[in-house]
Amino acid sequence: MLPISVMVPIDRFAPSRFAGYRDNTIYNYYLDDSGNLRVKPGVSIDGGVTDPRIKKLLGRDHVEDKELKDELNKSCEQWGLKPYDKRHTFWRISNEDMKSIQEHPARSVKKKFTSKSVLGIQSCPEGMNKKVYTNKRVNHAVFSRWLMKNDDGKCRLCQLAIKRLLVASHIKPWAACKDHPKDRINPANGLLLCCAHDALFDKGYISFDENGSIMISSLLNDEARKQLNVSTNMDITIKDGNNYFLEYHRKKIFKQNASTNK
Repeated sequence: MLPISVMVPIDRFAPSRFAGYRDNTIYNYYLDDSGNLRVKPGVSIDGGVTDPRIKKLLGRDHVEDKELKDELNKSCEQWGLKPYDKRHTFWRISNEDMKSIQEHPARSVKKKFTSKSVLGIQSCPEGMNKKVYTNKRVNHAVFSRWLMKNDDGKCRLCQLAIKRLLVASHIKPWAACKDHPKDRINPANGLLLCCAHDALFDKGYISFDENGSIMISSLLNDEARKQLNVSTNMDITIKDGNNYFLEYHRKKIFKQNASTNK
């Protein structure tokens, strides 16, 4: 796929067989003892395959060009390389060509990428930024500060004290409090949890009974519980007002068929 990625340290030239292969990268090539660029054993690189595709893309064939031939020889000499001793033909790629190529990407590039279809860097789509408009939670920072203070900067469940890994987790979700917006920043509607336990609580894989004993969904098997550091002998300290919101969490969020530490 064009634009052609230069595979040798020459900033204006690249053999046509370097283009058009999904898995073709610089790592398929090496310089021999004489300074010639070679293809690694077992790698099939055939200009007879890529040349027709480039011709179709550009709408013209490659031709001999003495000016470019001389420039190629000078560039190779400058970088200590030896061009292949054979007839050379060239495509001149203009700015208009580049624009046309970018507007008509190669058909061989797949829309979905999997581990079995890794694209060479020269044919990967570019990561882009896009401006979007979203709703922002007003006063959520106040809620976070209150929980950080109330729980002494530690996860209420596992006591992890790394601030950057702690989350001010809502017991009754923010969206569910639209009829009572003050509940969104009510400290009683929150638990300071580490990232892992926040995710489990938010998705309903764990909850807590009225005494603070953990409730674990049966959807988490023994191996998952070990990996996520949850067990039936864990509990939290229930603080004023927590049970009102925990009742909602147990009924609406928590995934049933669970075991507890009772």
